[in-house]
Amino acid sequence: ENGKFIGIEIESGVSEPVRVVGSVFRNMGRSAIVVQDLAQFGPAFFGNLTIDNIVFFDNNPSRGGILIEGNDGSRVTIRNSIFTRCFPYAINRTGTGNLLVEYNDFDENGGTASPGSILDGGNIFLVPSFVDRTNGDYHLAPGSPCIDAGTPAGSGVDMGAYPNPVGVMP
Repeated sequence: ENGKFIGIEIESGVSEPVRVVGSVFRNMGRSAIVVQDLAQFGPAFFGNLTIDNIVFFDNNPSRGGILIEGNDGSRVTIRNSIFTRCFPYAINRTGTGNLLVEYNDFDENGGTASPGSILDGGNIFLVPSFVDRTNGDYHLAPGSPCIDAGTPAGSGVDMGAYPNPVGVMP
């Protein structure tokens, strides 16, 4: 949380798969996660990026929760995450490439995803019900629609930064 900068920036030239998991991005001044493909300056981006079990809350008034620029031929997977109050979009995509968006919750955003983005199965559009979002407690409250709503389907995994596997109470 800082109100000024990017949380994570991933640029071209990375050859190994990258996974961002179990984090909270709140009140970022720019996008919480920026994925840039600067192929004109060197090697293209990388093969796989997975963004899993993240809470994006109250992020940027101009660039959104996740900004994906370029992305020529890479695969970006976004799942089990909660996007609340991200503007102009929860997911702002300016390039092409494979984008899989599944089992996420979208609430109070300027828009779910920028034009050209495809939402896959399991996404919901409900108030996530955090324990105390005003004071930064983003655990899911009892009765939250995000409990047992994550993927893989039927696994009982929660959406958000604190996933509970089957049979484990928060």
